[in-house]
Amino acid sequence: MFFSSKISHSILTYFEREGLSQEFVYTQTHWPVEFLKDPTCWLEAPVLEEFLKHAEKEATEKGASDIEKIGLMSPKLHAWGPLDSVLRLMGRPQDILSQPDRFLSYFISPPPPLDFVDRSEESVTFRIPISSEEYPHTTRFLKGAFEALPLYAGKPQAAASWKDNTVIISWSSAQENLIKDSDTQNVNPGLIQSLMASLETSQKELGEKQRELLLKTQEIERLKSQISGTTCDSEQTETLQDLANLSEILTRDLEGSLTHITHQVARLQDYLIRSQQLVTLFSNNLSPQQSPRVQQALKKVDWENVTRQIPNVVQETNERIQKIQRVAREFLGAVSDSKDKKDFSTRTHSTEQHLHLPLQ
Repeated sequence: MFFSSKISHSILTYFEREGLSQEFVYTQTHWPVEFLKDPTCWLEAPVLEEFLKHAEKEATEKGASDIEKIGLMSPKLHAWGPLDSVLRLMGRPQDILSQPDRFLSYFISPPPPLDFVDRSEESVTFRIPISSEEYPHTTRFLKGAFEALPLYAGKPQAAASWKDNTVIISWSSAQENLIKDSDTQNVNPGLIQSLMASLETSQKELGEKQRELLLKTQEIERLKSQISGTTCDSEQTETLQDLANLSEILTRDLEGSLTHITHQVARLQDYLIRSQQLVTLFSNNLSPQQSPRVQQALKKVDWENVTRQIPNVVQETNERIQKIQRVAREFLGAVSDSKDKKDFSTRTHSTEQHLHLPLQ
């Protein structure tokens, strides 16, 4: 099981804003800071739990917020990448609060199955195969994150509890819309829904490919270790061939998938630009009575920051895709060009360092 680096990125972003020391990252953990700060990456569940344990110890010793409160601060930290933009476009926070499996899939891979799900107008209760006793720090962060979801839409925070394997989330649905229906009749809801769906799909696809790359890299390391410990030339040749085949499959699969994601990112950029133009046109044609309400709504959803972050999100996503493609090709080249074990070990070690994926 893997947990998303959105969590570690949130913690480190909070530490930076509060001026807290991050020395524990270098002394108590073995993961590169760049990897911990990438919201599209994944960490093995015990690794992230250990990271959060050291982070909370450092924070509480300095009188700062604990892990749960940092989760509650998520709307202000802007540490979840494109997911932040998706959540700020929510019309009704309860739409995602009542579908916890959808939200958890952004933070847990593979998404855990939920059972005994009980929904009402203002709450949802479910059981999840992740215990608050086994992962106390991670579950407390996610509890705070659940409570923070309505804050993205300028609504009061929700209430959540996570005890053992049971999670209860409640919220208030008796909230007035920031803009009356008559004020938004010119806004195309299909465009916004399409935008949100595309953002979610691309975010999940990129995260899945990151996790697959980590698993394949660990498999390559296992095969490399077999080569190092093999004395029979025939066995060594067979193992090296298996490694070459695995690398070729990995590269071909990633090339196709990442090309698709690149096209999706381009579509997202077009959707976001269109939505920005739509809001601008809509705002410029308001009556004096309507304008204050619309401006208040835009401020509450932090529209200015969303539009400012659009180019950054697109650029960062494309750069990450290019990095994955480059590393996959290097793996394939390292295997294909290797003539002996020493040459292969040197090449793959260089590729591992570039990828910043610690192998276990």
